[in-house]
Amino acid sequence: MRTPSKTYDPDTDYSRIIAQLREARREFGYRAISPQNLVEPAELLPVIEHPYYDKPERAYVAPAVIEQSGWRLQWEGCANIRLVRNGKKFPAYVKTSRPTRVVLSYRVEGRVQTTTYRDRRPKESKNMSTIALICHEIDHTKGRLITDLAYIRLLKIRKILAEECAKRPDEARILRLGVENISPYVLVRDGDRYMLRLASEFEDVALPPVSPDALYVDILFIRRKGDIERTFVPRGGELLPIKPSDKFLFFADLLARA
Repeated sequence: MRTPSKTYDPDTDYSRIIAQLREARREFGYRAISPQNLVEPAELLPVIEHPYYDKPERAYVAPAVIEQSGWRLQWEGCANIRLVRNGKKFPAYVKTSRPTRVVLSYRVEGRVQTTTYRDRRPKESKNMSTIALICHEIDHTKGRLITDLAYIRLLKIRKILAEECAKRPDEARILRLGVENISPYVLVRDGDRYMLRLASEFEDVALPPVSPDALYVDILFIRRKGDIERTFVPRGGELLPIKPSDKFLFFADLLARA
């Protein structure tokens, strides 16, 4: 997943990888796909594929966003970052800000072409748009994951919080509580389990870099008591349990009472 796709080569035949992507997307029910979702011997080539409303399925070779404008907050999941509850896989979601209009460039028989996408969903909707799907898969071709976006956002939040606390030290506690609600959670491995922690638990130490042992997520769809105990992280052929920290449980209780 971390290996970027190869650069575009006009002498390469991309029809095989397109067929592989299309077959895999249909088989696994993905909304869009890149070669990083496949297993060897599939090559990591610069191609993404996705369906588009009622139009034919689309594959883009060497896709790149060359213009973008607007933004909309969305809940974005990924087939490569899944949890397991009651024997079923489900995604952990990250809040992302994606553009509402993009101009996409791509190659057709060596020639550069462009097409424009516009977000058709209401501004208040949190559902993923076709633009988000395209940006998501382009990120994959560069070796990036949505948990990287959550990590980068958390670094920015911490920087702004530190600056505001320095300006308003008397309000530092209130500022930290407010930031808690918009910061991603951290799923960090601890031996044969994962700890679910609040970002504030890392205030005095460096945040662990994104890895299979440290994932940054925003939404786990924990609705009922006991959901966390029934949720596992698949890792190396095993299902590792999740234990929430005391601080996470305290904060979750506060939100439930609010």
